[in-house]
Amino acid sequence: MEIEAEGLLRRCRQLQLAKRLPDVPGLSPSRLASLGDTAALLAVLIQTLKPARVIFSGWGLREGLVFAQLSPDQRRLDPLTAGVRAFAEPLGANSAVATMIAGWTAAVCGSPDSQTEKLRHSAIMLALALQQVEPNLRGVTALDWALHKRWIGAGGPCRVLLATCMLANANRALPDDIIHLAQPQQVADAFTWGLAMRLCRRITGLVPHLFSAAELQVRDEELQLRLDAIAAELVTEAVEKDFAMLAEQLGLKSAIKRC
Repeated sequence: MEIEAEGLLRRCRQLQLAKRLPDVPGLSPSRLASLGDTAALLAVLIQTLKPARVIFSGWGLREGLVFAQLSPDQRRLDPLTAGVRAFAEPLGANSAVATMIAGWTAAVCGSPDSQTEKLRHSAIMLALALQQVEPNLRGVTALDWALHKRWIGAGGPCRVLLATCMLANANRALPDDIIHLAQPQQVADAFTWGLAMRLCRRITGLVPHLFSAAELQVRDEELQLRLDAIAAELVTEAVEKDFAMLAEQLGLKSAIKRC
């Protein structure tokens, strides 16, 4: 890290002397001009303090001071979950409904990893909000929300998974040019999240009492959709198609059981 900072300092000074500071997208010329001095200061700090690690934050001193003023309960909140909720609820998403969807789809999507479950809940919240967007714009809007919103605590892989879930729920595929930002199995799992949510919406209409009228189960290499008398009446060709897509995604046979 110290060598990188010193090398950056030398390179910046060379460019400054030649009056050939490059254009860097998203970085103002005034900040670029001070980059050499910043690198020099960073090199001294690292050499003096010898930290175990260095964290670069997209936020600044002001945000840190504001964060310090929050209550302990507020500081303990997951930043991505809280940020997505604050964004999605005014657009029509409901956290309680998202929790119900997460529970209904847990048989094929659930994870013992709490962080993964928080990410899945956030993806469901965004997918619910996306339902309020004009259908022809949902693809581009999903990518904009996932990739360009300033979600705290969400790196490239997390953003790809958010996009994948939203797109799958809207019956769209993830673009090839960003799929490499996450591991293939992660992308496959997030696609399952979206397909399972789509099926849940189809069969329940997000009406609370219908969530208990249908159930997903995995038994003997078979994905089963078990329905009571009320839910069985709601099975349409679209439901059967979405169910078959979900089973194929999981590599399972499909069976609809009317109880």
